[in-house]
Amino acid sequence: MLKYLYNYKKRHSAGTLIKLIIQQLFLVILAYIATLNIFMSLMLNLIVPFWLIFSKASPFNQLGYFSSLMTFTFMQLMHMDRNGFSRQFTAMFFCCGAFFIAALFYTRVRKEPAGSATEQKSIKLAGTILGKAVI
Repeated sequence: MLKYLYNYKKRHSAGTLIKLIIQQLFLVILAYIATLNIFMSLMLNLIVPFWLIFSKASPFNQLGYFSSLMTFTFMQLMHMDRNGFSRQFTAMFFCCGAFFIAALFYTRVRKEPAGSATEQKSIKLAGTILGKAVI
């Protein structure tokens, strides 16, 4: 079904996209819990950033945690009651669902793998430019 989502550096499977969606929804829940009282806010703002940094950052992708951390941070800025949280969670769920469907559609439409041909054209262009600059 959704075999690969083409990205500049890596290919995501449907499973990794579903894990990403679940993690984003979990961060929305944690952000709501952090708005309930000052103790939970302090505890979660100390724990969640370290959890995200240690679980998503790597030597090859130092800012892999950034989008998740921004989700957690910005969702805390909207203080709301339970009805507001249910609307916010539903909106996030539908946005993540729309992203998943768009990614599925994109992989169906795009047939050729990204990367190799573009990289070869870029290297040839750079070689031509350098060759003309030297002479």
